[in-house]
Amino acid sequence: MGSKLFKKKEFKILLLGISKSGKISILENLNQDKNIDPLNYFIIWTYKTPERLRGVMKTIYSNVDGTIFVVDSSDLDKIEDGAEELAKLSAEFNNLVILVMANKQDLKEALPSDKVSEKLGMN
Repeated sequence: MGSKLFKKKEFKILLLGISKSGKISILENLNQDKNIDPLNYFIIWTYKTPERLRGVMKTIYSNVDGTIFVVDSSDLDKIEDGAEELAKLSAEFNNLVILVMANKQDLKEALPSDKVSEKLGMN
């Protein structure tokens, strides 16, 4: 019975973000855990998505179990770009549950997470 209770579940997570937001660093940190092979579980997509690829996104979103939107909290311009993309994403896929990760909080110029939320229009 115990083996059924703790059976490993396969899942796919879509990791999104503006370029240089830290998506690869997140995967590298996950790769430190010998029980997780990030490439088996994560799909990486860098925004800004050209309009011609928006149709492909519908297929991708329908085949993932979760979505993480990564934003560089130390770069105001990229936060603004992220807000634009997040608004498009929310409008196109209103049933999509998204975890927003305010990355690079360790940098002195990083905005606190509540300010990042505000800039992303999440209040």
